[in-house]
Amino acid sequence: MRRKLVWNLGLAALAVAALVAVQVLTGTVTPPVVASPPPGGGSTCEGDAKIDGNISGQQKCFARCVTRLCVKAGTGVIDFTSNGSNGCYTVSGLGTNCVTVSGGGTGPTCKSISHVAYFFGDTCTPTPTPTPTPTPTP
Repeated sequence: MRRKLVWNLGLAALAVAALVAVQVLTGTVTPPVVASPPPGGGSTCEGDAKIDGNISGQQKCFARCVTRLCVKAGTGVIDFTSNGSNGCYTVSGLGTNCVTVSGGGTGPTCKSISHVAYFFGDTCTPTPTPTPTPTPTP
C-alpha cells in the first residue's frame, strides 16, 4: 500500500514538473516580479500618483506621461515598465498619459488589486497628427 502511494505521488510530481516546464519553454507563463516590503513596513508600490482600490479595467488619465507603474495585489508588487501582461495583470497605455490596468482575482496566485502607483516622465511620445486633406474650392 505504501509503495503504491509513493508511486502515485512520484507520478503526480512528474506531471506537475512537465506542465511547468512546457509553460516556461513556450513562454505562456511569465513569473511576476515581486518586491519584498521595505524595512519597517509599508509598500514598495509607491509612485508619483497612487490610486487605492481595485481599478481593474478602468482607464486613468493624467496631465503627465506615465512611464512606469506598479500593481499591489495581496502581498505581491508587480512592476511594469512596458505594456503587456504577466499572466495575471495586463497594462496598456504606458508611454502616454492614459493607462489601463486589468486582471487579478482569478485564482490563488492572481490576487485582487489593492492599489496602483504611477510614475511620470517628462514627455510622452508624440502621436502623429494627420495632415489635413485638401478640400475642393467651388
